[in-house]
Amino acid sequence: IGSIGARMPSSFGSAYLSTKSAMVSYSECVRQEVFRFGVRVITVEPGFFETELLANGSNNGSTDSGNDAEVLSAYPSYAEKMEKTAEPIRNLEKLNGGKAGLRHVTNCVIDACRSPVPLTRYTVGWDAKLIRHVLVFAPAWLIDRVQTAQG
Repeated sequence: IGSIGARMPSSFGSAYLSTKSAMVSYSECVRQEVFRFGVRVITVEPGFFETELLANGSNNGSTDSGNDAEVLSAYPSYAEKMEKTAEPIRNLEKLNGGKAGLRHVTNCVIDACRSPVPLTRYTVGWDAKLIRHVLVFAPAWLIDRVQTAQG
């Protein structure tokens, strides 16, 4: 399971999103290496779905970043940044069906495993489809402006 975030970087996502990007690249290499043996490697790239990832990331980041004055003088408070970031993410989670929306990801994985000729990538969620098919053509300066608007 990848993430559409591998295609759309975001501030404060450097640890998580870079691992997703690496996983996608690794999967594509392995796909080419094992293709001749009849093995198919696929990547499912969901958008934002309601899981505990946001809450856990917010809690862990707030705890780990602490309240060091020197750090806070260079960067905004992690807790404040995550609170500003969480609202649009929660809206995207609702757009994708809330907790019930996770069935779309599960169904996608099942369909991909059952397909005699699977796609190499599956995009799940309205937000992910928008990013994959539309926002990839937007200039980087515009994406940076939107992504950093929360602080």
